[in-house]
Amino acid sequence: VTYGSDAIGGVVLVRTKRGQGGTQALLEGGSYGLVRARVSGSTTLLEKGPAPVELQTYLLARKNFAGQSSALAASEAPTAEGDDTTETGAGAELQTRGTASSRTTLGADLRFGRDDIDGGAFDDDPNSRVRNREVRASLRHEQAFGETLETRFLVSHLDFRRAFANFPDPGHASGDDSIFRGRNTRAEFSARGGKTVRWAGGIEGTRDAIGIDSILFPTVLERDFDSTLAIFGEVAAPLGPATIEVGS
Repeated sequence: VTYGSDAIGGVVLVRTKRGQGGTQALLEGGSYGLVRARVSGSTTLLEKGPAPVELQTYLLARKNFAGQSSALAASEAPTAEGDDTTETGAGAELQTRGTASSRTTLGADLRFGRDDIDGGAFDDDPNSRVRNREVRASLRHEQAFGETLETRFLVSHLDFRRAFANFPDPGHASGDDSIFRGRNTRAEFSARGGKTVRWAGGIEGTRDAIGIDSILFPTVLERDFDSTLAIFGEVAAPLGPATIEVGS
């Protein structure tokens, strides 16, 4: 679970020592040609004053080849068949503490990916390609009131785009190329507290918008919108050596 479904067969994890400037490098390798690299760093922008500000950034890259079978190419030489995935991304997080008991975090994330998909064995792969783009942004504020009450407010937004392109292949049916795009906006307010009896609760609202367009023609094929509103809560109380928890 820690390293995801791509880590079947084992993972080689290499970590460098922490640098003077708070820079870290992470390198992972696994079966099916999995290679994942991540470089992150942090620095303090405003160290003095009533609200210190810290900036954290990262860069990542991942490549994975999920081989499925072997086939003969046009040159009659054996070639590997499978799905080839490539992903790159970058992100930043700005964090400030107004007081010792409050913290505000502003984050942004941008990722690009490409999937070369093999539709079947005994042909020249890939049969189709998917290009992905994701943009994420979030704002989070956490506040503590003494030792018995903590509150959190969170707003996040995700905008994604998936472009599907089928390659000419006489052995497989090819559909029309299309773009799958969507947005998800989420807001949450929650609170937790108590000493002997611990409790937590809050309210969450989401708004989703999904659409499918044609790449070849400026045609809207389908649109869908959905909104949800949920209330959640839980209570945990000790009862002798055991603990009773009630949640919703």
